[in-house]
Amino acid sequence: MTVSKKSQVIRFLFDNHGVRGELAQIFDANDRLLENHNYSKPVCLLMRELAILGVCITSTLKLDGQIMLQIHGGKGDRAVKNAILNINRDLTFYGSCQTVDNNIYDDESTFRDLIGSGGYLHLAIFPKNGQSFQGIVELEAQNLSEAFEKYFSTSDQLPTRFFIFNDTDSNASAGIMLQIIPDVEGNTDSLEHLSILSQTLSVKESIELDVNEILSRLFAHEQVRVFEPTEVDFKCICSKERCLNSLATLSHAELEDIAADENGIEMTCHHCNRSYHLDQQSLKALLLTNSQ
Repeated sequence: MTVSKKSQVIRFLFDNHGVRGELAQIFDANDRLLENHNYSKPVCLLMRELAILGVCITSTLKLDGQIMLQIHGGKGDRAVKNAILNINRDLTFYGSCQTVDNNIYDDESTFRDLIGSGGYLHLAIFPKNGQSFQGIVELEAQNLSEAFEKYFSTSDQLPTRFFIFNDTDSNASAGIMLQIIPDVEGNTDSLEHLSILSQTLSVKESIELDVNEILSRLFAHEQVRVFEPTEVDFKCICSKERCLNSLATLSHAELEDIAADENGIEMTCHHCNRSYHLDQQSLKALLLTNSQ
């Protein structure tokens, strides 16, 4: 399948309905999210869906800060330990999935297998200014869309629908988010009507068509106001400085042992797998600073 390579999200409103929406397409950004990890297909799919949902949610909140989506796996021989995605204000994101040693992650694993028994979803909002917000919901749903719909229904009390489309031949994904606008008459009926229309979109259309063309086809008989699209990208925040900062949290004895190695150490970011070499001089300087 030939697809565009522009990862983006677009916001839209309906003049005749109390509903707002987001439409996201992620192509190359998903490639970079996954390329340095040896994930099974189901785990890749889980991370792609986290990315689509995270981008749509962050875009609609228009937050000056960061949002974290985290899945905590429960019990089960196919359950993940956790899967995390962080999305910034500029809609750059990074994340990773940690698996459990000796668990089975083959291509037959389902969403329920990966979540396990007792798994839960953790959503945290970290504004640049003001208090952070955190919410947790048990992951009893059959898919990630249902889980987030439950979260918004119970936590924000804003009925919301998500539709995710995943290409099976690439890492390309698309998603639609529809959410009622509070205190608008008939908004619940409007959400149901627009959700039915959204379900008519095929995976092929969601990946191959331009975002504006998708909206024109889906809502041809509606009055839709479309805003300018915003680019989406993968961007890890790892750095040598962050590696040193993480070492600074160790005890003096632990840090002293590490600094004794004349070859220094290698540290690898578990989100993007980039490696950083910290030489002995840097480690001794850190040890000296922590001793003061």
